[in-house]
Amino acid sequence: MLLNRVSPLELLGEMQRSFSLIDELSRAARPSYSHSNFPPLNGWNDEANYYVEAELPGFAADSLNISLTDGQVLTIQGSRTIDEQREQRKWIRRERGFGSFERQIMLPEPVQEDQVLANFKDGVLLITLPKAAKSQPRRIEVAKG
Repeated sequence: MLLNRVSPLELLGEMQRSFSLIDELSRAARPSYSHSNFPPLNGWNDEANYYVEAELPGFAADSLNISLTDGQVLTIQGSRTIDEQREQRKWIRRERGFGSFERQIMLPEPVQEDQVLANFKDGVLLITLPKAAKSQPRRIEVAKG
């Protein structure tokens, strides 16, 4: 009788690969509106600016906090509360979330921090981030003397 020997390390490796596959499949099956993806964002740029657009229906403009760190890390924070009358209802279905969120976006390059604009209209936040002037080579004169 010929036995096929398998080392315990090979078995352990095979189990780890199986668990990794299960983990990947379960991540792919999660809904795209998980907390880490809220609010949904769009981002684009042109020659002068970067733009970040966030969907925030039901939020008040004064409940939003936008900050920029090191000219390149944009943070959007906000919160939506539920009033007490709504909280006491007998809910049949409740999909809209309440509470606070925070999203950070790393911009591809620094922006002019003092020129950033934010506009909130109809539940859509549009942030305009002017690109920093790129450093140009500068000729340095050599003094004689």
